[in-house]
Amino acid sequence: MSRTVKWLLWGLYGIALVLVFVYYLFPSDALREYAAAKVKSRNPDLSLRTKRIAPAFPPGVTIYGADLLNKEQVWIETDYIRILPKIMSLFGKNRRFSFKGTAWKGNFNGQTIVSTPVTDNEDALKASAVFSGIRVEQIKALQEMSGKKIASGILAGNIVYHQKKTGESFESKIAISGLGIDIVTPMMKLPTVTFKSADAEIISADMKIIQLRQCNVKGEQANGNITGTITTQTPFEKSLIDLKADITLNPAFIAGISKSFPAASLFLNNKKGGTISFKINGTIEQPSFSLK
Repeated sequence: MSRTVKWLLWGLYGIALVLVFVYYLFPSDALREYAAAKVKSRNPDLSLRTKRIAPAFPPGVTIYGADLLNKEQVWIETDYIRILPKIMSLFGKNRRFSFKGTAWKGNFNGQTIVSTPVTDNEDALKASAVFSGIRVEQIKALQEMSGKKIASGILAGNIVYHQKKTGESFESKIAISGLGIDIVTPMMKLPTVTFKSADAEIISADMKIIQLRQCNVKGEQANGNITGTITTQTPFEKSLIDLKADITLNPAFIAGISKSFPAASLFLNNKKGGTISFKINGTIEQPSFSLK
């Protein structure tokens, strides 16, 4: 065996040994505590819970079981998140990190750019993500906010978050297929209504008022639209809701309801075109529903 081959084998052995030591001696607990502390410093009501952090290849880290909680309520729960820095960008003004992972039976991926802004209008941080295959009924926070009225649905869409010297903002577009909702009015509970599709655009210019600019739902049983705002408060469950909704039930669906619930026929027949209009006010933890 030539000297060159021997040195090559010893070199490969040394690299493998270093990788083994890096993996087994990786400071997972220290990183978990550091990440949790950083989140807590941004907002005392928020906490980050992780199971394990391990090195990844290409160079990066994989965070297993990362959950974001608002007090005791789980807002985001993931199976894993893999974060990979763009190595060359770490030496420049705009440091870039890509990430991907799985959550709620779906997938997400995106990019974060951390910059040193020169003016107030430049982003200090910009994060964008695309997600698909998310099972809506498995999002615990959404179920709690809706009073467990969401029966099914698959979510896809995108979100972009900006952080500047002057404040924070975000914009998001989402689409849900197979959305099943249990509609409860002050007079009755209707059977679960399934929508083929639901498209929404959500924006916030200051993270104080979240605007549901548009939300259109379409289905064989009913069509509808929802608009309005959520004025955020601390804690978040005290946030004020001001939403308006119009749900138009199709004639065949109304006929089926009238057969199963005779008392409902008078109420629905008095509604022009089978449209039920109602308002959602109150707070996230105690919403109130009233007919328009």
